[in-house]
Amino acid sequence: MSTLGIVGGIGPPSTVAYYRTIVDLHRGRCGRPPRVVIDSIDGDELVEHLAAGDRHAVTTMLVGALDQLARAGADLALLASASAHTAYDEVRSASPLPLVGIVEATAAGAVGCSRVGIFGTRFTMRADLFGPALAAEGIATVAPSPQEQEAIDRVYFDELVGGRFRPESRDALRAIAVRLRDESGVDGILLAGTELPLLLPETRYDDLVYLDVARLHAEAAVEAMLD
Repeated sequence: MSTLGIVGGIGPPSTVAYYRTIVDLHRGRCGRPPRVVIDSIDGDELVEHLAAGDRHAVTTMLVGALDQLARAGADLALLASASAHTAYDEVRSASPLPLVGIVEATAAGAVGCSRVGIFGTRFTMRADLFGPALAAEGIATVAPSPQEQEAIDRVYFDELVGGRFRPESRDALRAIAVRLRDESGVDGILLAGTELPLLLPETRYDDLVYLDVARLHAEAAVEAMLD
């Protein structure tokens, strides 16, 4: 049985959710719990590197965590953060372990939509992290306005990574989604931040499909473990 390594701690609530989801999915597939090791890194430090645009520091930090996971016995790994994937190419080339990427998993698993709005951190939204891969699958992407991106990012870092999930913030994000539906014709919202599904746990709101990238990523990881 393969052992999965998770680089977590970037957003502690989503790290916990990843672990629970992977355990449940693995049990459902083969009736047994998976072998998982987690390296919980300093999420604040990583965000500082992302904010400074220091891809070298981001890569060094994440590859260091992957080295720890390899020494702990992991056979493959994932980064439990969409924002961390803005340096994914560099991390993958230096990683001691094969990685299950969130972008590839999302592109392979995103179904039911032709045009989606992108919700995530400012790092993810500004980098258009998911756009090219989704376009290859025939799915167009629409970013919120700059002011809406700031509002989503503020909710993310001021509330969600600290485990605070406020109904008012859920309503505010749904209002942005409705505007994108009415003005830009989106038929879905890509929750392209791994804490966002904890705030918006349903698969549909306001006649829009909500796609959970963290779950798609976890499903791909379990598939890779059992392959």
